[in-house]
Amino acid sequence: MFGQQALVSLFEFVFTVVLSALGVYVNYRVFVGVNPDYDSEEELRKGNVAVAILLGAILLGSGMIIQRGIYPVVSLVRLY
Repeated sequence: MFGQQALVSLFEFVFTVVLSALGVYVNYRVFVGVNPDYDSEEELRKGNVAVAILLGAILLGSGMIIQRGIYPVVSLVRLY
């Protein structure tokens, strides 16, 4: 029984990490693609704090949305 719970927990952790990383990466690339005239990476190198806060808020928001979307899937796995 403990082995099964550990396996489900490990699956949940890996599933959450992979989907979160993928979601954050896709969200960042979409943001960069939507703003072709603005180079946010160059602004970050210059030390523009406002750009860092904006990108951080976008990535944090996408992570929170992904967390809410993953919860039903994880619940189904736990019930099974």
